[in-house]
Amino acid sequence: MSSSVSIDIAALEGAIKSLTDLASSVEAQRSRVVSGTPCALPSLSDGTLAAVAAWLTEQEPERAAAHAPE
Repeated sequence: MSSSVSIDIAALEGAIKSLTDLASSVEAQRSRVVSGTPCALPSLSDGTLAAVAAWLTEQEPERAAAHAPE
């Protein structure tokens, strides 16, 4: 049995760009709120949202390398 896989490169690149834009937006908004309030916001400073934002940002080099043109 023969099978083949087709990958829509344009859709994949669009998804990578969207994820990169999302990571940047989340981090920018999180930073703006944390720096713009006089009270502590642990959930934004070192909680789940901070961890998710950091993880998304850390994935950028891996996404770029995995999908770089050969």
